Amino acid sequence: MNKDLKYWLDKYISDPKNPDYNYWLGWEYEKLGQHASAHTYYLRCAELTTCMDLACECIIKTWCTLHNQKRRPFYCEQQLLLAVAEFPNRPEPYYFLSKLESDKENWKASYAWASIAYANCDFNRPPFRTDVGYPGDFAILFQKAFTGWYTGRMEESKELWIKLYNDDSLNPEHRQTAINNLLNWDILKFIHEPAIHTKEFNNKLRFPFDNKELIDQSYSQAMQDMFVLTALKGKTNGTYLDIGSGDPFIGSNTALLETKFNWNGLSMDWNDKCVNDFNQFRNNRCIKKNTLLTDFYDVLGQFNMPLHMDYLSLDCDPQSTTYETLLRIPLNKYSFSVITYEHDLYNDPTRSYKYKAKEHLESFGYVLVANNIAASPGHPFEDWYMHKDSFTQEEINQIKNLSENRSEISCKEIIYKQ
Repeated sequence: MNKDLKYWLDKYISDPKNPDYNYWLGWEYEKLGQHASAHTYYLRCAELTTCMDLACECIIKTWCTLHNQKRRPFYCEQQLLLAVAEFPNRPEPYYFLSKLESDKENWKASYAWASIAYANCDFNRPPFRTDVGYPGDFAILFQKAFTGWYTGRMEESKELWIKLYNDDSLNPEHRQTAINNLLNWDILKFIHEPAIHTKEFNNKLRFPFDNKELIDQSYSQAMQDMFVLTALKGKTNGTYLDIGSGDPFIGSNTALLETKFNWNGLSMDWNDKCVNDFNQFRNNRCIKKNTLLTDFYDVLGQFNMPLHMDYLSLDCDPQSTTYETLLRIPLNKYSFSVITYEHDLYNDPTRSYKYKAKEHLESFGYVLVANNIAASPGHPFEDWYMHKDSFTQEEINQIKNLSENRSEISCKEIIYKQ
């Protein structure tokens, strides 16, 4: 028997109603992974102690032991609600309730728990005796910033991320998430230039295509337009659907296709200025839409979009909006030869939307050929797809093989000979 466990067992046998002996016996069982036994002694300690902070810790410990057993989820959550009711000034149970809800993508409930804690809790209270999985008091603000974005509180979320960035108590994982968010909004800047192709580099093209001499420069952030032309062999008079189109030229995935290759298409964005500028300076149409409320059957039919289009560009913020927009596109009716899908994996705390999108697209015959395009090292943000019915297996494989078994790849490695 573990000597520490034996020590506290002997203590417990000598005085079973001593709350400290019950606590430390529970702790020894927890360290050994014997969560059911630990649960029993933490409950006893909570009942026996007169120290409110220790009682709160033990109630949270009972949640931890149940959560680790993956049993009785309702009772598990009730332990946290009990802790909030009995100890309303401690932030730890609010954090775990907020985290439970955000893990289920119940963003409003998660935001509410974090907001209540931030407004009402005592952040100068005594620390717990042992670790309960609470990252630190910054975690309340982190949850509020994270879920605030998903509940439409964009400006508040940005302000909170800035505050977190300047908080020296953040651990490395949470600090990197804060940095990634600020980079994503250009509040901090990546130290890199956009990957722009000019005709001087035509001789470096890995897969030279027809009509490349038409190009003065590309416009996409990471050569998405060049990927489309590479896959489709410099096709002219193509068609596109551009969702989250942004500026009509800077970073546009379709400006080159329209202006030099005579493509037709439909663009969508929620920003008034982007939509107005697009319709002023581009020939094709851009409409203002909240894509989460858009009936794509209706819109695509209204604009007489063909059932098969050459290119779909999908880039919304945040990641959940991009994914939910993808689900609203009727891929059972409309198909695309090539898709670029921005998942912002580097900036996705859930680490899930990329993989959900991949599973969905693969079910409609799309093949991931460029996995985790990174604009700068360590920041994979996009996947590129080709449809199996639009290309030969050889054409798919010649691009797919470049990024296979790699965690990320730069766009230049796809487009240019190395």
